[in-house]
Amino acid sequence: MPIQPQISVFKRTGHTAGNQEKVENLVLQWKGKDVEITVGPERITFTAAPDHQKAGELLVKNIRAHMEKDGLWEDWKVGTQ
Repeated sequence: MPIQPQISVFKRTGHTAGNQEKVENLVLQWKGKDVEITVGPERITFTAAPDHQKAGELLVKNIRAHMEKDGLWEDWKVGTQ
């Protein structure tokens, strides 16, 4: 059985005005780093191929840290698919 890609999700819990654009701009800085990132109005999905799972874990941690530092995390939580 083939190894499935690793998927991490942040789910929106609030809607602070102006934060969606800030989150999208932050995530744009990290796109193309061995992990597919999809930003929607209610969730951010990170998909890492099996051979890039460690990079995916680090990317998710880094983006969350930046979101916390910039005051954006208050509208989000770690979720599941």
